[in-house]
Amino acid sequence: MKGDAPRSRRVFLKASAGLAAAGLTASCAPGSGGPFRRLFLVTLDTLRADHLECYGYPRDTAPFLTDLARRSALFRRAMAASSHTNPAHASIFSGLEVPQHKYVHNSQAGMSDKVYAMAQAFQDSGFDTAGFYSMVWLGWFERGFRTFQRRPDPDKYKVEYSLAPETVALARDWLRGRGPRDRFFLWLHLFDAHVPYRAPAEFRDLLRFRDDKERRQLTAYWLDTQKKDPESGPWAGDLDAFVATQQAYDAEIRFMDAHLGELYAYAGRRGLNDNSLWIVTADHGEGLGAHGYEGHGKHIYQEELHVPLLIHAPDGRYGARGVDGLAHHTDLLPTAADAFGVSVDRQATPIHGVSLMPLVDGTGGLPSDRRVFAQRRRKYPLHPFTMEWEDGPIYSVQDERLKYIFHAHGVDEFFALDSDPRELANLAVADSAEADAMRAHAQAAYAQLTADSQSIEEKDLSSEHVEALKAAGYL
Repeated sequence: MKGDAPRSRRVFLKASAGLAAAGLTASCAPGSGGPFRRLFLVTLDTLRADHLECYGYPRDTAPFLTDLARRSALFRRAMAASSHTNPAHASIFSGLEVPQHKYVHNSQAGMSDKVYAMAQAFQDSGFDTAGFYSMVWLGWFERGFRTFQRRPDPDKYKVEYSLAPETVALARDWLRGRGPRDRFFLWLHLFDAHVPYRAPAEFRDLLRFRDDKERRQLTAYWLDTQKKDPESGPWAGDLDAFVATQQAYDAEIRFMDAHLGELYAYAGRRGLNDNSLWIVTADHGEGLGAHGYEGHGKHIYQEELHVPLLIHAPDGRYGARGVDGLAHHTDLLPTAADAFGVSVDRQATPIHGVSLMPLVDGTGGLPSDRRVFAQRRRKYPLHPFTMEWEDGPIYSVQDERLKYIFHAHGVDEFFALDSDPRELANLAVADSAEADAMRAHAQAAYAQLTADSQSIEEKDLSSEHVEALKAAGYL
């Protein structure tokens, strides 16, 4: 870090000595710092990175994102902080890990008042702020947004999600009142890649098999990448159902991508892409049959943690850049703050995420020995679908080669990601100095992150929230 770097660039890199000892901090030189006037942050729910062509998928599920990736910094190894929606978004907005912000399951009534969120930081720095979201429980991230909208429902607690065109229409209507001189932060959340998969027929048709050969090739690809045994796990013995699920999931991605592209084009026509920065990511991935599981939240394997991350300047100032170092949800607040000169000094708990802008503009990089952390959502007694889950806490650390998953009440897991990217061979059962070291790093990180958060209270549901979510069928 250069000694003359302004405090607004340095503050994001502060971290406790305990985290440094756990290997979870990173030193990164400051980026260019803008000048940007508008931030578009897009979170695409439940989007596995490896179902996008720009991440090696053999079909183009997302033409807009494929094109955007050719003009962006594409982070090939970006990891989620959690495999559950609200905990992951809390890390994106705060730069904090799950044990720090204590948002551990969707049913909590928001983040602690002592957590300083991205929208607050931008608003306090004079930016207008607007959030447009597609699922009811994301409504608890309202703090700091001057405008905060979801498609109106007769029942405001209805769990039925808003479709991509509905949420994009809200954002487009808001942009209609903005001009090229305005400064703002806009967050857009699209939910469509989450179950139930029911994209309109025209998008399902776009991804139908062209012939039997393509069906066989893609079926083999899915069985390999999901490591699906046709005789076990979800869809046991029903290969057609397994294939249909992959198809339906891909169609939802195509549907979501089309409407995101529409918003990008609209912003461009209004001159709002000038001096703007777009950050596109996902909150988490999806099992789709890997490790015998079709959903998300239960595990923190790579299929649920590896998310897309694109950082894009529409004026082309950064061109195309592929980044292989480990990026993380906790890096997004420091990155946004660095790019816009926004201060997050009011964050009560140390942020150990770093600005990714030096990797975007080519002035710096991440150390190859960086480690990132993730924690599984908490098993919650009001959620009947979690009752058979293993008790927690369950958390992980990983570097570019190795990953250790600590189970408080189960068998630990240790994987060599370079030779076993699908996490099939648990090496924790054998004596290994590497496994012992990674276990120590994981435990030290969790202990320090928990200690860091002593001043943070965990918000729980009010009686109103409980009744509303019961009425919605979520509890």
